Amino acid sequence: SACRRDARVDGLTPIARAAPRDGGAPSYTDRELRARVPGGEALDEVLRVALLAPMDVVVLRARRGRAWESWAVDARGAQTGLAGAARVLQGWSAMSYEPFTEDLARVVGLFALPDAQVFTAREVVETDGGPRWARPASLSRRDASGSRVLSFSYRDPRGALRVASYRLEATGAVRVLLPEPGSEGRR
Repeated sequence: SACRRDARVDGLTPIARAAPRDGGAPSYTDRELRARVPGGEALDEVLRVALLAPMDVVVLRARRGRAWESWAVDARGAQTGLAGAARVLQGWSAMSYEPFTEDLARVVGLFALPDAQVFTAREVVETDGGPRWARPASLSRRDASGSRVLSFSYRDPRGALRVASYRLEATGAVRVLLPEPGSEGRR
């Protein structure tokens, strides 16, 4: 199937645009994108995720059977999971782009929790247990090592509302933190 934009993922709004150093996202054909993703020929659906910030990477959301996965594809290859999120964040850093906290939550959520719905603002979410408030995305101040903690609410595939917390390290790496009590779920 052809690659297309995933309407379920909001575009990201940049604070300021910096000129991409390498000319922007590579212009891969759908066939080239599938060839770069391990097992890409077996993917049932591939959607390009439009990020409005300057990027030197193509972000994909792909379905394999019932499971969704996300990929950051560039000239060096394809990364998924937290490595894919780190690739996007490192690309923004290299271009001196400072994303909003909500943008960080959308990107980390897209890669770390591809089957989940990420909430970036305080809003009422219907769950099996009744309506609950989603926690807005938050970003701590930098600690002595230069790292920050990103937290946000998400709805897991079973419909439960959970809270995810990730450490965004000064090196660009993204690490999972222990879940908050009552927030256990797939990470």
